[in-house]
Amino acid sequence: MNYIQLSETGYFSKIILDYIQNKNELKPFYGDRPDAKNLIFNAGKKKFEKSQRDLLHDVLTNQYSKCKISEKRNRNIEALKEANTFTITTGHQLNFFTGPVYFIYKIVQAIKLAEQLSKQDSTINYVPVYWMASEDHDQEEINHANILGQRFEWPVDGNDAAGHISSDRTNSALTELKELLIKFNFPDDQFDWIIASYQNSKTLSEACRSIVDHLFADHGLIIIDADDMRLKRSFAHIMQEDLEHEISSVKVLETIKEFPSEYKIQVNPRSINLFYLFDNSRDRIIKAENGSYFSGEKKIAQNLNELISILKDHPERFSPNVVLRPVYQEFILPNLAYIGGAGELSYWFEYKKMFDHFQIDFPVLILRNSFLMIDHGARKKLDKLGITNAHLFNNTDLLIREFVKEEDGDKLSFASQIIKIDQVFSELMQKAKEVDPTLEASFDSEKQKQFKLLHQLEDKLIRVSKKKHETEVNQIRGLKEKLFPGNSLQERHDNFLNFYLKHPNWLSELMEQIEPLKMEFGIMELN
Repeated sequence: MNYIQLSETGYFSKIILDYIQNKNELKPFYGDRPDAKNLIFNAGKKKFEKSQRDLLHDVLTNQYSKCKISEKRNRNIEALKEANTFTITTGHQLNFFTGPVYFIYKIVQAIKLAEQLSKQDSTINYVPVYWMASEDHDQEEINHANILGQRFEWPVDGNDAAGHISSDRTNSALTELKELLIKFNFPDDQFDWIIASYQNSKTLSEACRSIVDHLFADHGLIIIDADDMRLKRSFAHIMQEDLEHEISSVKVLETIKEFPSEYKIQVNPRSINLFYLFDNSRDRIIKAENGSYFSGEKKIAQNLNELISILKDHPERFSPNVVLRPVYQEFILPNLAYIGGAGELSYWFEYKKMFDHFQIDFPVLILRNSFLMIDHGARKKLDKLGITNAHLFNNTDLLIREFVKEEDGDKLSFASQIIKIDQVFSELMQKAKEVDPTLEASFDSEKQKQFKLLHQLEDKLIRVSKKKHETEVNQIRGLKEKLFPGNSLQERHDNFLNFYLKHPNWLSELMEQIEPLKMEFGIMELN
């Protein structure tokens, strides 16, 4: 595994780069730095009520009651009842076939970090957790996957929480995928399990659990679906306080006002940061001018007291949004760290005051690992073209320009001529100033015209050189599109099957090579 600095990629925001560099401006907006020392220290002093541990254990035991459970995962579930057990958590939506490959990177990172911490500190049980974002309802974001150059998609309709959606909706896409994989001559046993995950499940939650279990159960990963009445009942007092006093909105807005102006605000809170989950729909709870409460177009309560009464009787109907969901997560888990992408961490920075108010520990924030996978064929072409890892992140036009300049050298550069013209005009301007100082601007304008002309001629020569090296230029374009599809990061586009099917040891090698606390961009060579 080779690494380059995130700042050299051009794909990360200022707030994330400042976090990595430990800039003082950002320190008030998070807790401890993401390193092993802080995680181990926090594990030694963190408290988590026994009643909460017992509830979490019972919920997980029930959620896994119909699953084949691995020995290591069973040990981890049982360990959650013990006061010396804490979690390392990551989360993601229920993307079709897991969606973009960084879904996998997050989970591998959580597993590897828990393993490393356990080796360094044998007094604590560190347990990796995947939080299924089963209540999210952004179906257009999760309804597709890009596999082997083809986009697979199931039809979108309705507004229900993703975890409730019937897996039957995916049948046509499953058929298309199987046909493609057979066409590529992949053995059935390489992919039948992922298709069976949907065919043998009733909902997307069940299918997602099945896929992730297949990949990671032997590593002790625990999957939690927080769309659970008992967990929400335990959290109801916080939801009630938020409904009564709009705490989350007040505290996040206070934080936003204190944010340095150079940072982009990621989330603007609403006065009510809860959805209503009922009758196959998940809609924002909105307070009308007359004091009644609506979910979508449906009135759900005449006043606040009636809404609180519904919350007490039916906590499962209340679903935290992007602001309150992290609070819910940290309330029900004995969690030390959250592993999230750049966008996720950007909105977590807005939440610390809210956590402080509710007296819930703010987790250590860890930027998820980012990787670029380069197979043997691509690496061979890159080497032949003289494109290094550092240059890979340059845009396509710049790479091509650099290549043809390297090939045709001084033939394409007028740099020395520009220097000479600059010297000539400097002498002319000095003479002109001696005659009439007002002529200097005119001479400078003429110099700039000459420079512009030379640059135009240089560009013309480069275009000719590109045609001369058309084969190599097309190879560069093809490699950039393969490694950076649509000018985006590979990890945000390609599905894990692109690597898992072609390279049988890919996942185990990733698990071996990953450095979970290394906040740099990894470039992994595939054999």
